[in-house]
Amino acid sequence: MRFARESDAVDTTGKMNAVSIIFPYRLEGVWVFDDAATGLVREPFISGADKILDVLTECIPDAANGFKVIFSAEPFPGYMARFVWARAEYEGNWYRWPERDMEGWCVRPSLNISKPLLKKSSCGRHLKASEIRRRI
Repeated sequence: MRFARESDAVDTTGKMNAVSIIFPYRLEGVWVFDDAATGLVREPFISGADKILDVLTECIPDAANGFKVIFSAEPFPGYMARFVWARAEYEGNWYRWPERDMEGWCVRPSLNISKPLLKKSSCGRHLKASEIRRRI
């Protein structure tokens, strides 16, 4: 396993955390992530989500070896992209990045990404991608 999640999506009371973090990396040219809490290993980003990660990591040095993604249903200080729920398909949901005219599909409800929010008219997710600060 390359990177573990910094926080679990569900706390001990069964409530969803307000903010979640994953650490994607490239494996044989494909963006993937591991999630020890759910047993996912090398889970791929596909159907546009991979292209979105390409854009988000353009200015992150050595992103292919891992970077940090913070995401939340609500805006948070420093978020860099807002994704709007577009539609459900199969076991996942499509999200649009209106500012970049991009769309990506997400299937991981365990990450608090896939299930659209119903409490606001602009169902979506807010995200920040950044470099991992490694200890030497």
